[in-house]
Amino acid sequence: MKTVLRPLIALALLGTGAVVGWRMFWSKSAFGPVAVQAAAGTTNPGASRPGEPASSPLASREVPANSLAVVPSAREMTSALVAQIERAFNSPDEMEWESILNRLDPSLVAQDRVAAGRLLETLPVGDHRDQLLRRLARAWAAVDFAGAVGWIGSLSSAADQKTAFEDACFGAAETNPAEAIHAWETFNFGVDDHVLENLVQNWAGQDIEAARVWVSGRTPGSQRDQVVARIAFVLAKTKPADAANFATRGIPPGPAQTEAVISVLQTWAQHDLAGATAWAAGFTEEPLRQRAIGELAGIGRDSP
Repeated sequence: MKTVLRPLIALALLGTGAVVGWRMFWSKSAFGPVAVQAAAGTTNPGASRPGEPASSPLASREVPANSLAVVPSAREMTSALVAQIERAFNSPDEMEWESILNRLDPSLVAQDRVAAGRLLETLPVGDHRDQLLRRLARAWAAVDFAGAVGWIGSLSSAADQKTAFEDACFGAAETNPAEAIHAWETFNFGVDDHVLENLVQNWAGQDIEAARVWVSGRTPGSQRDQVVARIAFVLAKTKPADAANFATRGIPPGPAQTEAVISVLQTWAQHDLAGATAWAAGFTEEPLRQRAIGELAGIGRDSP
């Protein structure tokens, strides 16, 4: 699994402009935690500085020369959070655990990413550990995708790698959805778990036109059909007629097209039942037309 991660780490390094780190990574004959950390470290301007041990938890944190006084505060905050996580991990109070997870935001992870990653390694396998793994990966990737990928590559469990990378992509997609999607496709897990469709749907929520342009260049097939359906669903909230036409033109006739169009019409009918019905009545494909009219008639009967 770690061998498969090689193109992903290189991709993340290139995405941050770290060409030197990419060359160093590819010059390694073996792939493992040391190689990953060395490669990912080249993208981190806050890596070990003169006078600071490489093992320091704050080695990955960039501190401006004029703000060194902040470092003790960061250490104290990290130490306090780690202690709270360890206590909440074994607490029967789920509210306490949720409170800790909600505090694991990108800015806090950025203060001490190495220490946060080490903490995960000390926790026993279970639901709480999986939740922390996902939150940590997402928060880390939101502020440093390459660094998060480097840490993920050092995980010993293939299952942990997949879980963490999935959430890391969602974290990175908050600021660069195209990069996150490209990374997910490059690291092909061979599992159809709809991650790509979810990423594209999130992207459409941020920039619908960019998502439409991206999908227009995709190879026809079932996955493209699903992605078109997700974009149409988002588009239906603001331009339902455009969304219905986008779904019918972007997906060939069949079950996938039918479900995509019905989803659009249901959204459309919530605020303009007459408009949705008129569009459905003018559709030429008879199986879809009859299904759509029937669905809309049912919505009309159920409406107050």
